[in-house]
Amino acid sequence: MRFLAALVLLLATGSSFAQDLYERMYRNLQKKVTVEFVDTKLSDCVELVQSLTGVNIVIHPRIRVTDPIVNLKVKDMDAATLIKWLTELTETHADLKDQAIFITDKPDVGDAEADKNELAIRAAIAGVQVDLPPAGQPLTQQDIVKVAMALAEKENVKPTDFPGPNLQIGEQPLANPFGQ
Repeated sequence: MRFLAALVLLLATGSSFAQDLYERMYRNLQKKVTVEFVDTKLSDCVELVQSLTGVNIVIHPRIRVTDPIVNLKVKDMDAATLIKWLTELTETHADLKDQAIFITDKPDVGDAEADKNELAIRAAIAGVQVDLPPAGQPLTQQDIVKVAMALAEKENVKPTDFPGPNLQIGEQPLANPFGQ
């Protein structure tokens, strides 16, 4: 989800005031929500998400004119994923703009190019070769994941080992769990 990726990037590089704002926005988007929308206008769905999270969400006037209908039922889903599904179902796009989530009918080409440049710079700094889409083509989640995996591999990131109990299978007969 692009606006969450943008939030994480801003948290890493922003001023302390902006960082506080974006940290609060990020935390609020992690809130679990349960909703059911039946033939509900997108603007009404967004209004409910705003009231539940306190996050500013702006809908482009072109989208408000058509105000697509949503049918969706979710249980214990984080608000960011709910927004992703709302935009997916209504064929709209969500971007982070000026401390708000901006929902429009098409992704901002300038933002997409800036995202690609940012990924290319991060990869170059780490010494990782990446293949990103050419200018004018959108950056996909797969592209972002490929770059993240390449960076993690280069940094030799190892998952934390949480050892479980030693079962010693084959060394001794297993006890009957029912006590017989």
